[in-house]
Amino acid sequence: MVHGQMIANTYERPVIFLLIADCNTFLPLRAGPSKQCEPIYLLHVNGNHWILALVQGKDGVKPIPPPVMASRIATKIAKTWLSHIQKGIHLYAKGVYF
Repeated sequence: MVHGQMIANTYERPVIFLLIADCNTFLPLRAGPSKQCEPIYLLHVNGNHWILALVQGKDGVKPIPPPVMASRIATKIAKTWLSHIQKGIHLYAKGVYF
């Protein structure tokens, strides 16, 4: 998961790592939300592989674990991600998982 921030910055989309023990979300630090900003979900399998997971949402909202915050180095526009993904964070907090 050390590359999560780089992936989020490169694709300008949230990146979510799904593991049995923990889930993490990384948000872009330089770009804000756009029309094409669906999260990228990566699922850890067999202890050493990552695969792209196709996550279904509930009423159009996909669950999103709370993000790893790097607010000191995020641009002003990038800080708008939190409000953009708020419904997904609430869905995850309710226990609607993947």
